[in-house]
This record gives sequence, structure tokens and C-alpha cells, in this order.
Amino acid sequence: MEMHEDHVRFATKLSLNKLDHLFHVLDALDPAFRDKHLMKVFDAWVGVQFDIPPDVDESNTTLNELRSNAVNVNVFKRQLQEIVSRGTSAVFVVQSVVLTMLARAYHAGNEDLLEWFEGNERGFMESLARDLSNSTNESEKEELRRMIEGCESNLAALPKGIQDAREVYERLCEEVAKPLLQMGVHRRK
Repeated sequence: MEMHEDHVRFATKLSLNKLDHLFHVLDALDPAFRDKHLMKVFDAWVGVQFDIPPDVDESNTTLNELRSNAVNVNVFKRQLQEIVSRGTSAVFVVQSVVLTMLARAYHAGNEDLLEWFEGNERGFMESLARDLSNSTNESEKEELRRMIEGCESNLAALPKGIQDAREVYERLCEEVAKPLLQMGVHRRK
């Protein structure tokens, strides 16, 4: 998959953007799209914290349910402001955030990685199948069967997932990188 021209330009031209520029662009995104597709980037900058009570049933609890800190766009903005207030360059922070965002989206939508994703999923399924054939515990067998079915569903969904991720990547390039390239001051070499 070729990189989007605005991704290449953002990565190769120093665009001097302030946090306000990034915040303006993030606020202009559709909130549902932003929250769905950028949460992992937000988490990486804010840091995910978990609180695991001693009585939790781990087999029926997701990691999201164990989170002790809610991360949303406002928490993300405050974290970036705090980082800058401690002396880190706002230009560096904006560049790092956007390049992280674009790189994650690019790799998720890169059909060249389809074989790699499929190989990983098949390898995991083979490992689960071995565990299933060696298990004597019926509840463990049922859990392993459920996990294998989940892997089969993941494999079936991979091509569409990659197509959807490619569309997210294109949209982030158009709606985040491009406006920041237009807003920022550019240094000539």
C-alpha cells in the first residue's frame, strides 16, 4: 500500500504547529469517528491504568471494564498541555502525535500485511487446537473451542477489516495531516 501524499509531506516537511492547531483539527473530526479510531493513540499518550479487584471474575471481564482512568479527547488534550508545560516542544508533541496516529492507521490498512496477520492467527489457532487435543478438562475444552471460533471469525473478517482500516487511514490523512500542513508554518531548508 502506498503512503498517502499528505502522510509523506507531514513526515518529511517540518510543519510548525501549535497544540491549538492539533486541538482544532481533532475537534473538527466527527466525534464518533475520532473516539473509535484514535482511542489507542490517546491511550498511548495518557497511559492506561487498571484496577483489578481481588474478587473479579477474569474470565467474564474485559480489560476495558477494569480501566481505572477514563481517556477521552479532553483528557488527552490536558495530558498534551501538561507535557508541553514541562518544557517539551509543542511542535515536537504535535508531530509525534500525528505521525503515531498515521503510522498506526497505515499499518492497520496495509494489505501487504494480510499474509502476516493471517499467519499469526493461524499459528495461534494451531496452538489452541493442540491445547484442545491435550486437555481433559471439559470447561477448558469449551473455552478453547470458543477461542478457536473467535480466531476463525477474525480470519474471515480480515480482508474487510483491512479495507475499513485503509479508509480510516485515508480519512486521517485528509482530515488531520492535510489541515495541519495548511495551518503550520513551514521552514525552508
